[in-house]
Amino acid sequence: GILSTTGKQGDIVTDKIYKNFELSLEWKIEAKDNSGVFINVVEDPKYKRMYETGPEFQIIDDLNYPQELTPSQKTGSLSDVIPPNGTKVKNVGEWNHTRILVNNGHVEHWLNGKKILSYELSSATLKEQIANSKFAKLPYAQANEGRIGLQDHGGPVFYKNIKIRTL
Repeated sequence: GILSTTGKQGDIVTDKIYKNFELSLEWKIEAKDNSGVFINVVEDPKYKRMYETGPEFQIIDDLNYPQELTPSQKTGSLSDVIPPNGTKVKNVGEWNHTRILVNNGHVEHWLNGKKILSYELSSATLKEQIANSKFAKLPYAQANEGRIGLQDHGGPVFYKNIKIRTL
């Protein structure tokens, strides 16, 4: 019942392409670890990594990560683009529940029962935020559909109760 990696084994993406959906899953990480859940991932030989195209729900040890994190790099953020609001992450090693809702370009990030951020995929605001991020030169968050991916960022990460409902 648990999908896990010890790290350095590679990312995993769905076979199916999703446009409007609700993703629900539980996850946990160990101290100092980092991972993420990606949406709208475009698989193409010209893209080597999920983060080149797919927006990421950041999963990271906010308290003990070995480098200082900005608000937009913390758990629940649209990684390095939009910080979450009012995140209540459980302690490292405990299960957290994430819900990602994507409906006609409107995206919501939920963590442990609380909506912590929302954005519009095709909005001028998001395009400006991306232009001011490390993704500025990539085709990041430009697809309106794609695969869902779970990241192996090099350390242990655990997922369970993964459910995808097409809207």
